[in-house]
Amino acid sequence: MTELEIATPSGARKTLPRLGNGDLGIRPFMVRIMQERYNVIAVNPSLIQSYPWPTTKPYYNLRKMLDHLGYNIDETYPPGHKLAGKVILAERRPYIQGKMLTEICEKEFGMKRHELGIFVDERTQFVYRGESQSVGFYDIDSLINKGTDFILCEKAYAVKPIAPLASPYGIVLLECGGNFVEYARMLCEKAVRRGCNVGILTDFDISGIAMCINIPWATRIGIDERTIYDLGLTEKQIKIVQERYNADPGQMKFVIETLNKYNSKKGWIDGPLDWSGEGTYNLELVKSLNLDQRRALRYLAELRIELDHVIDEAGPERFFQYLKKTMEDRFRDRDYNYTVESATVDEIRPPTAKEFVAKMDKLLLQIPALQPALTEISNEHRNDIDGLQPIDEIRQDMLDRLIETEEEDPKVKRLLPKLVKIMKELGLPELTDEEKRNL
Repeated sequence: MTELEIATPSGARKTLPRLGNGDLGIRPFMVRIMQERYNVIAVNPSLIQSYPWPTTKPYYNLRKMLDHLGYNIDETYPPGHKLAGKVILAERRPYIQGKMLTEICEKEFGMKRHELGIFVDERTQFVYRGESQSVGFYDIDSLINKGTDFILCEKAYAVKPIAPLASPYGIVLLECGGNFVEYARMLCEKAVRRGCNVGILTDFDISGIAMCINIPWATRIGIDERTIYDLGLTEKQIKIVQERYNADPGQMKFVIETLNKYNSKKGWIDGPLDWSGEGTYNLELVKSLNLDQRRALRYLAELRIELDHVIDEAGPERFFQYLKKTMEDRFRDRDYNYTVESATVDEIRPPTAKEFVAKMDKLLLQIPALQPALTEISNEHRNDIDGLQPIDEIRQDMLDRLIETEEEDPKVKRLLPKLVKIMKELGLPELTDEEKRNL
């Protein structure tokens, strides 16, 4: 038996496995869990959709496996550690079900996580033309073809007040609530490839800058110091929207190192930056920070501007007009084929034909026997004792009975043969069987 298969007797709990550097040595266990998932999907690929896993599932399977093997899954960090007293696995959970899981899928099995039927449970909202829907993996391909412009918002609060103002335009607002989560990124990246304009809206702090540097396919449109002046905020309002904070040292280091890498390259290249596997970065933002002589970073070392506060002080109308103008200035071209819906037959029907259809509908609705038939059917539905039945079959039965009622009306009986004769005289095209079924 291998080490992974040996269970410790009940009562004796082992400390969690460690690597030579002291870090958790749980990767082999996760690989085994994912090997089992890979084997199942290889035999029955339909399980990707019929039995999907959230990313939390491998994590909980890991806990269960470690517990079965006798490890102390509630082990805490020791005294003196910066996380002393906190449960180790719980603290490492974001890494385990995030980066570690993704790397195992790609490096061990050569597959993307979703190809193994493992999906992130995200709360991204797609707001367009007054309607809002959550974004799941299987929604992406249908949503990329909506709108001329996407605005990816770090804060949920930024979306709600400006959504009604964006509704008349081809603007999609993506509410991500704190970070640019995976499916929002996938959606925007695909939308860019079909010609959509994508802007990013974040707080003006080192976290917002660090996030945007890692997104090469979009343009950061705010907020920053220029935003508050473009909005015409007063000195009093500027003091309200600014606040002191402690910039995250790790994020500040990442931004500075990224700028230094760029400066070490000869010439100012165009297109996304790709430094031999070190990552692809937002060239436009990197250039902007460098041309600004990094003054923004000195500001962000101690001060930040909260997006929520800016909207509160400027008001939704003024803030939306700023966003609209910024998108227009940054992106000159738009493809309205993705936002102007195709004309339907009903919409382009000549007025005389519309009047004929409307009068026919009015005639049918005024048939004396129609309302009693509807009442009779409604009572049958209310008092049905035949158990659970397919809804579509019940509805089709209702429609068949109502059509029969209409066809038995004296006026309709006289009218229908005349309509058949007129259609033949006019040489109207015959309908296929499928077209008749869709009537």
